[in-house]
Amino acid sequence: MIFNDLPDPTGNNSQRIADPELDQALATAGGTLDDHARMVAYVTAMQRINADAGEIPLYARLDLNAHSTAVQNFQTNGNDFLSWNAQDWWLNQ
Repeated sequence: MIFNDLPDPTGNNSQRIADPELDQALATAGGTLDDHARMVAYVTAMQRINADAGEIPLYARLDLNAHSTAVQNFQTNGNDFLSWNAQDWWLNQ
């Protein structure tokens, strides 16, 4: 999958890529029906991704979240956003 830095309500860009040239290439590819222009834009996007030389983790870091038992409806999230559902929390006193 290719992720970019454009606002996306589905929460893509989990790699935290911030590359305006990549964003432009993906916007161009997604905004045209011309097969050749789309191919050129995706080639540019892949070149930008390869130029970033991303990392391959050798191990998975342990992710722990602690909270008081008084906090109700606390739910963890696989994207490591501790407060992703903070609007649903409440205190049981």
